[in-house]
Amino acid sequence: MAESDQEKIPEDGDPQDVSDAAEVSTEEQNGSPLKKVLTLVKARKYAVLGGIGGVAALGLLIAFLLGVFSPHEENGVQLDIPAPPILYEMPRISVDLKSNLLIAPMISFVLLVEISPESKPKLEAQMPRILDAINKYLRTQTRVDLSGAAGSEHLRHDLKAIITNAMKPDIIGEVLFKKILIR
Repeated sequence: MAESDQEKIPEDGDPQDVSDAAEVSTEEQNGSPLKKVLTLVKARKYAVLGGIGGVAALGLLIAFLLGVFSPHEENGVQLDIPAPPILYEMPRISVDLKSNLLIAPMISFVLLVEISPESKPKLEAQMPRILDAINKYLRTQTRVDLSGAAGSEHLRHDLKAIITNAMKPDIIGEVLFKKILIR
């Protein structure tokens, strides 16, 4: 027997009393059944909290491995922010409209075209073709076709289509009228 058992042996030396003494000491350690239940509840609570903490730690580890918390320059990803668009003023356009009258009505306007700064040289190079296409288009229109707000919007839409077609694949923003006059 171990020394601890020998110390608990009663003076009369009966080994049966030793086992009884061991049972008493374990009952004193474990306590009542209510204490056992409370101990199990605490153990479960700590297990759940530990599991939640483990999942959170695993999530942070994965986030660090994926580079979520690292600066964007280190990722090699650079966002190219385009330069703000510019408004290019086209030359004044004056064209006689389609008419059966002896003196034909005339339209005169100045356009502003919204383009990227990189597209400006291409627009200037394509200007003769753009002006020719606009003149051809306007000679097929009547004064009634271009009158009023609806006529102006229709004209703006068609002019944008002409310029966009000449500038492909570059993208054209808005087409604005600086001045417009129909006589």
